[in-house]
Amino acid sequence: MFRFKNTANNQQDMTSTAIIGAGPAGNYLGYLLAKNNIQTTIYEEHSEIGRPIQCTGILTPSITELMKLDNEFVVNKMNYAELFSENQHVRIRIQDIIVDRTKFDLHIARMAEQAGAVIKTSHKFIGIKDGRLQFRKEDSFIETIQTKHDFLIGADGPNSTIAKLINPTAKIKYYIGKQVLVKNKFEKDTFQVYLGNNIAPKFFGWCVPENESYSRIGVAALEQPCKYFDALLQRIKQKMNIEQKDIISYQGGLIPVYDPKFKVSMYDKINNIQLAVIGDAALQIKATTGGGIIPGMRAAIPLTEHILKGKSYESGLKQLNKELKLHLLLRNTLNKFTDKDYDNLLELLKNPSLKEELHKTDRDSSTKLIIKLLIKEPRLLRYGLKVFF
Repeated sequence: MFRFKNTANNQQDMTSTAIIGAGPAGNYLGYLLAKNNIQTTIYEEHSEIGRPIQCTGILTPSITELMKLDNEFVVNKMNYAELFSENQHVRIRIQDIIVDRTKFDLHIARMAEQAGAVIKTSHKFIGIKDGRLQFRKEDSFIETIQTKHDFLIGADGPNSTIAKLINPTAKIKYYIGKQVLVKNKFEKDTFQVYLGNNIAPKFFGWCVPENESYSRIGVAALEQPCKYFDALLQRIKQKMNIEQKDIISYQGGLIPVYDPKFKVSMYDKINNIQLAVIGDAALQIKATTGGGIIPGMRAAIPLTEHILKGKSYESGLKQLNKELKLHLLLRNTLNKFTDKDYDNLLELLKNPSLKEELHKTDRDSSTKLIIKLLIKEPRLLRYGLKVFF
């Protein structure tokens, strides 16, 4: 777990930070700030932290660089990934972790509270007026609460109100994700990925088991997500003899596409407050997989340095942005794939040396992983050429 040298003084003791959104990024930032004597309040729109669920909950082992794992929220561990294209199938060893998102979010929220942060639920941020933040209580359409802070941090997801203040003219692209929780018999330690333009153009479908009895099946797409979701669900239902009564719940959400030109901070001169965004609100999402938990939590470290010591938030994001740009480049390459390209790629991935590298190297270290894969299999370069042609 990362630690900062405590340099608290009278000025820092008076510094007040408001974080909008009690997801992993917001709660982790709140934890880092509070344990360094920054007065921190986290405002959550919903009455319950961690709900509604809008995520598969897959994490790579790099989460352990940020926090300790706890059986309270770890529901499963993946040892294999099965990739399916139109005519190919490959099984790869992995080391992923599946978390219960509600319990995971609540765990980090408790970390923040134990460090000294205050969390207020049922508080929807609606804007700034005369230098004061305004909130609407969940049970009222009229009443507003006004309070003043020195820093306002948006960890409020894909439709971030604060991101719109910083980037008023930005045109954000979103994948629309839809998934179901299904009860059936599943291979507990294996998740499935479905690739192809008839399955999920420019993204993929998935089947991620929580345990041997429950799994999350879903798809994300830029357009017509229901069409592709229904087709994949029907395919898996027939394959595994799943009946309609086995579907426990439906879930969905937006996955923003990373944009390196998106601004993550600004000083609001009118309201005399420093604004910044983090996590999904800052588009800190891996474009290859849609994963944003670990990038968002990693971004909390330089943002804490910014608030605590005045260091540049943007400069502190340099390494993370490098990784996210590479994920975006890979996604743009995959978006040009034909079904035959996917078939050929999966055929290459049957190479034992590639399988071993995919097992050993964390996907959140994408630069390192790609270099190693290219050394093992130079023919992968042919797909990189699709970026330019």
